[in-house]
Formats: sequence, structure tokens, C-alpha cells
Amino acid sequence: MEQCVGKCLGTYSETTDGLLNETNLKQITGDDTISVTPKYEKTFKTRLFLKLILSGNDKPDWRYTPSMVARIEYFAFLYKFKDNPKGRYERKKNRQLEELFTAGPYKNEIFTLLMKNAQDLFKRRKIVKSKFIQKQFEKYTSEIDCTTEYLGLWRPIDNPRPSEGVIGGAVFRQFCRWCSDNNKKPAKRGDFIKKLQQRYPPRKTKYHNNTVYDICLPVEPEEYEVQLEDEDERIRALEVIKERDELEELRKLVKTQQGEIEKLKRQLLKRPCVKTVSNASPAILPHKI
Repeated sequence: MEQCVGKCLGTYSETTDGLLNETNLKQITGDDTISVTPKYEKTFKTRLFLKLILSGNDKPDWRYTPSMVARIEYFAFLYKFKDNPKGRYERKKNRQLEELFTAGPYKNEIFTLLMKNAQDLFKRRKIVKSKFIQKQFEKYTSEIDCTTEYLGLWRPIDNPRPSEGVIGGAVFRQFCRWCSDNNKKPAKRGDFIKKLQQRYPPRKTKYHNNTVYDICLPVEPEEYEVQLEDEDERIRALEVIKERDELEELRKLVKTQQGEIEKLKRQLLKRPCVKTVSNASPAILPHKI
């Protein structure tokens, strides 16, 4: 970290598809005061103003969070520039433009513009974001955000029955197995459940404090095949949900019948010729001699 102190720009080449260190990246790009301990020296506190550029053939992976999305910009170079282009992703070099920006009078001016005036020019709308760059960045983040990719495999049930549906915890366990099979890093349970609720609203009533979703995962050859280790658990949960709904219907029916019985009782009590045994006098009770 001490190598970043007092620097305006840092470069790192030959990136891998590994996971970026989120803590170090936030320390470098954040505005907070951090502690730096150089080797064999005392610890001191400072603030960094370094812009870090990573370049390579492999796109690095990182945990998809709003703070990380705000810190990262992605510039895709889809073409190679050669003197004699032949391939699909090859373009012809412009030697004059290359010399103008690398060895010409604009070499230092371009760097100064990017480092000092880019933010001001962007605020005054002299520099606008490229639609191509925005599209490539959205494509890149969709690859990072494996939660959105996985939830896109699920489909809502049009006319769900009480026995249909799945518990949120079961969806998360299947998501973890899917990430393991596809060599992806799964999101945290809380972040996953939050996105699941936003995309597929759950049922209003819960089962044993578990949220139930009316969604299903179609199993087709071209799609991901679900391997449920807890299939029996899911079947039992669905059976319990069905029994609970049937019990609720029976309770409503019993409540309705009880209301009708109470109504009949009130009607019988209003008749003057009808007397109950409890109201009769012991002297007139029938008895044998």
C-alpha cells in the first residue's frame, strides 16, 4: 500500500479472472484516511488520490455490490490494430495518429486533460459517456452479477396451487450449487433473498416463518439441470403447505357452521313454548314412585 502514496496513476497489467481484493480496492479508491505501515518503518496515516488501471486479456471478477459498481469503469478493446488486417477483429493501423499521441505535441496534453480536467469537462457536458462503453459495461456487470443471471432461469407460475411453490432457503441452496457447477462466486444469502423478493414477490402468508415463492425452474436440455439433494425435504414442505391450506379451509367451514348453529339457538330461545331442562323447577321434574 505504501507504493500508492503520493501517486496519481497506478497501472497493473496481465490481469487474471480471479476475485479482486475488495478491501484494498476501497482503501485505494476511497476518500477515507488509511494507515500505512512501510517495512521497517513507523505507521503513518494518509489519504490516497490514486487512479488504478488494470489491463489484460482476462476480465477480473469481483463481488457485485453498489459500492463496487460505482468504483469500476470498463473499457473493452475488441479489435487489434495491424498493418495488414486479415481477421474479423483486426483493423488497419493509423501511423500518423499513433505518432501524434505517443511522440507528438499532444502526448503530455492528453495525460493532463485526463488527470485534471476530465471531471470538470464532464460536468459541463463537454465530454459525454460513450453508448458503446455503457453497453459493454452493462454486459460485463451482468457476467459478474451471477444472482441476476441465475434468477433469469426461473419462471413464475401463472395459476399457482397451494401445493406448488418453493421456499426461499431452497432456492438459495440451489443457487449455491449452480455457482459451484459454473465456477462462480455466490452472493451472500441476504443479498440473494433481497433480489429474489424484488424480482418475484413472495406469498403474503408465510409457512413456519418461511417465505414461499410461486416460481419454478424449467428443466430443458439447453438449460441448467437442477440436482436437488434435498428433494424429499422440498416434497415434504409442499405437502405440509397443502395440508395447512386444506386445514384453513376446514376451519373456515367449521366457523361458518358454528355461526349457523348459534343463529338457530337464538331463534329457538325466542319461542315462548320452548323451555330448557336447566330452567325447569326440581318440583315438576318427572320421577318414579
